[in-house]
Amino acid sequence: MIIMLLIGLISAVMSDTTTKSPLMLSVGIPEMHGRRTLPINRTFPLILINTFEYPLKLWRDTCSWGYVNPILEMQGIDPEKNHQWLILNKFDKYWARNIPDAALLAPGESMVLNLDLKEDIWKNFEFLATRVGKKVRMRVVYRNFVDEQTIKLKVWTGELRTAAQEYVVVKP
Repeated sequence: MIIMLLIGLISAVMSDTTTKSPLMLSVGIPEMHGRRTLPINRTFPLILINTFEYPLKLWRDTCSWGYVNPILEMQGIDPEKNHQWLILNKFDKYWARNIPDAALLAPGESMVLNLDLKEDIWKNFEFLATRVGKKVRMRVVYRNFVDEQTIKLKVWTGELRTAAQEYVVVKP
C-alpha cells in the first residue's frame, strides 16, 4: 500500500515537472480604469520570459523563423451568439535578406515583441476592424516548430498560450 502511494506521488511530481514550460508568455496590456484596450493600427507588447535555470534561444521577429511565431486567437463577445475562436496569423512576407536571428535570454530575462495590429500584416483583420468600440476575447499563441535551423542553432521549440482576456477594440 505504501509502495503504491509512493509510486503515485513520484508519478505526479515527475509529470508536473516535465510539463512545465521554461518560458512564460504575457500580453503587455494591463487593465486600466476597469478595462483593457486593444488598439488597432498600433503596436502592443508581447512579453516572453525565460523561467528556466539555463539560457534559452528564441527567434527574433526580424527573420522568417520568428516572424510567424505569434498567432492571435479572437472571439466575439455577444450574448445571443455562440462565437468560435477565430485565428489571426500573419501574411507571408517578402524577405530581401533572411538570416536566422536568435536572441539568447538569460534565466529571468525577458524579450518584448511589439506586435503591429495592422490590416496588411494579419489575416482575418476585418474581424477587429468591424468591432471598434466593442469587446472581444483574445489569447495569444507563441509557437516555434522544429526545423533544420532550429536544431542547428538550438532554438527553443514548443507552444505557449496566454489566458483569454477581454479587450475593448479601439481605433486611436
